[in-house]
Amino acid sequence: MKYLYLIIVGIFLFGGCKKEKYGNTRQTIRVTNDAYSGKLKSLQKVNEYIYTQFGDFITTITPSSFIGELGAVRFHDDTIHGNLGGSFMTIAGLSVGNITADFSNGATLKVIPVLNGDMMENPDGQGASFREDVTFKFLWVGMGLKQVIELPVEYTNIQLNQFYPQFSQKEGNILTTELRPLYEPVDELSQLNNEIRIYFGMTDSTYVTEGTILGNSWSRYIRSSHFKEWTMTPPLPEQTKTYISTLGFPNENIIQIYAGADNIPYTSDDIIVMEPKFWERIYVDVTEN
Repeated sequence: MKYLYLIIVGIFLFGGCKKEKYGNTRQTIRVTNDAYSGKLKSLQKVNEYIYTQFGDFITTITPSSFIGELGAVRFHDDTIHGNLGGSFMTIAGLSVGNITADFSNGATLKVIPVLNGDMMENPDGQGASFREDVTFKFLWVGMGLKQVIELPVEYTNIQLNQFYPQFSQKEGNILTTELRPLYEPVDELSQLNNEIRIYFGMTDSTYVTEGTILGNSWSRYIRSSHFKEWTMTPPLPEQTKTYISTLGFPNENIIQIYAGADNIPYTSDDIIVMEPKFWERIYVDVTEN
């Protein structure tokens, strides 16, 4: 009887000491080339801009494949300027690992985000959440982009001078290229190299600039107003909250071709570029599932 009593007391004590699990947060990343259907500040209309320095305009092309390499996707509250303080959440790249996704296929990927700030983390490593509401006002995206482009058949036997073998390959009239060849002819973009660097939020317009942000000193990056701030509320104990972050990049007719220095179409000096201000197409939208 004495031993039974001790067993009952032990069960009570150990059961009473069991820690309740905190809630946790999950993210689904959706990439798409669909046009935005919600309410953001006015996005660019397709083919609204053309260059004037590359000779006569020839045509536009929609890539058949539009593959993004997400090397950085991180949401921040409004305390980030000059340092990495405050609360932030990483959902791709950096501490989470790079994510490759094809915008053309509307890829959807589930990730466990990494939270930094005043947070509660479950000891088993199966989840975490912020202790209080956090309003994200700023988003950092760093992304490479590989495109497959079907050029007009007139280019089948033409090697285009602006493209480099380390960044592109051409078979017949099919061009597979990273970003740098499509940036190189444009002075304000040439220093972006092979990556789109965009900081969404806390601005009223969308433009290319330079300077130091998030502790990084870059000669060129893009600021974008195409972002709505949103608030993450802590989940209840043992509850899982999932948020869907949609990164949209409509690519219809986003590639432009110009006749080049000789101003004769379909010659080796023709210029193939991303359209002017292409970044005004890009948007981010977050919803709670």
